[in-house]
Amino acid sequence: MIRLSKAPFLFVVFATAVFWSSCSSDDNLMSSSDVDFITVKSGAVTLAAELDLPPGEGPFPAMVFVHGSGRITRHQFTGAARWLASNGIAMLRFDKRGVGESTGEYRGVNAFNSIEMFDTLAQDVLAAVAYLKTHPKIDPGQIGLYGVSQAGWIMPLAASRSNDVAFMISISGAASTIGISDFYDQIAEQGLSDEEIAEALRNFDNTHGFDPAPFLETFTIPALWIYGGQDKSNPTANDIAILEKIKAEKNKDFTIHLFPNANHGLTDVRTGQLVPASQNCVIPWLRAHTSL
Repeated sequence: MIRLSKAPFLFVVFATAVFWSSCSSDDNLMSSSDVDFITVKSGAVTLAAELDLPPGEGPFPAMVFVHGSGRITRHQFTGAARWLASNGIAMLRFDKRGVGESTGEYRGVNAFNSIEMFDTLAQDVLAAVAYLKTHPKIDPGQIGLYGVSQAGWIMPLAASRSNDVAFMISISGAASTIGISDFYDQIAEQGLSDEEIAEALRNFDNTHGFDPAPFLETFTIPALWIYGGQDKSNPTANDIAILEKIKAEKNKDFTIHLFPNANHGLTDVRTGQLVPASQNCVIPWLRAHTSL
């Protein structure tokens, strides 16, 4: 059951980062001693990273932050990491390859190169998971993935390749093919009705690129999705329909929260304010699926 409870890229990064930062107003919530500055090797690439740890000795459940599209650094989600650490869960966040202090080449993703690129980006995520497994303060059996937007494609692929990923949280993450999502992004602001948009998506006959559905069908881990009903970047209705079908047919532990008036960045389109209720479902879900 759904619980009712890519705007422009820079807006998505800003809105989501500010939203999770707002989970705590205490700038001193985490001291500098709670952050490990590290590097993670992913093949020939070195990823500059930070690991935010809860107070105490652990071992703690942990998550790897998985990026959305664009040139994302680890610093843009410091607020999310500190909020989660204050609630007992560690987070590893890294500069995307070719961005910030990470080596390698940054390349944008589209329907034509998505299969190759998501393969590469999933390798980086799994390199971060492998690092966490070696950390003395991390519970190696409770390492999950947390990501936004484009991460909805990357995380299922990464999880399908490793028995070390124990759970997943996706914020405005795609479940449709990248071709469908990009097409929706082009038509979403044209004033079409929901029925007209649904028909246009059904009739899409261009390059689909990467499709997460086969990987979601083989999922064996619990997953949480949080969506905005006014998302003009990802086709929320199409994404949820795919997830609900897989959940029903394959008996998956999928939880979906839909906030009808929220956009891609989880901002209420009526008020312009970030939707605080969407943060409230995260910690209870983690408590139900980890040792928190």
